[in-house]
Amino acid sequence: MSSGSRATSPASASAAAAAAPPADPPLAPAAGSADPWANWASSSWWRSSSWSSPQWPAAGTTSSWQTTKKGQWPSWKPFYERDPPPSWDGEQPKRTWLEYKRSVSMWLSSTDIPAELQGQKLFAALTGKARHHINHLSENELREPMAAAKIFGILEHAYIHAADAEHSRDFDAAVYELHRDKGEGVVDFASRASSTFLKMSPSGRLNVKQQGLVFLRNARPPAHVEDHLLALTGGAKDFNSLAAGVRKLARPR
Repeated sequence: MSSGSRATSPASASAAAAAAPPADPPLAPAAGSADPWANWASSSWWRSSSWSSPQWPAAGTTSSWQTTKKGQWPSWKPFYERDPPPSWDGEQPKRTWLEYKRSVSMWLSSTDIPAELQGQKLFAALTGKARHHINHLSENELREPMAAAKIFGILEHAYIHAADAEHSRDFDAAVYELHRDKGEGVVDFASRASSTFLKMSPSGRLNVKQQGLVFLRNARPPAHVEDHLLALTGGAKDFNSLAAGVRKLARPR
């Protein structure tokens, strides 16, 4: 026997064998199969309770997953905690109010946050000048199911002048500021003009004939191109007909 090896006494070997957990008896192959894994599901270790599926916490309850250290699971939160309302500070309302209004309207119609929490969430997302208009609301009022709609209504009333100013600016952009850039194709300009016209408020939007006149004036097509375009539209000068004609002219022959 080498000096580096140790002899195992019979007593210690017997103790180790007694302490070891009993092994599952070998499984007989399934009938008609030589595969020893065919009966794996009947093994006792697989049926052990330690292999039971984890239970996910119900919405609004506290989970035991509270750690957020690197390499570990973050603390669990209900889905609606990850769906915050749009934030807004009330700055430059003539340029930002309508976009914020649209975002909040979409959030209110799609959020999973319970109605009695929506007002508190929306209140917390407003800062600066926007918060000033709703600071008078009490905590009890913010917990009401209709609190978010109430906040939205207060802001709409406070910024109605901003909406009017933005509609006026969109009208100016469509009528006076819409020009075809140097090197811009007529098809690309028609697409940009369409977006500009659609951005105008429904109450102040140009009708399709007015849109067509603005388009022709600002597209500045050569005379022969305009003649060809009007021939395609049958002389119609409404924007929808002109845009369709422009697309036909641009098709490869």
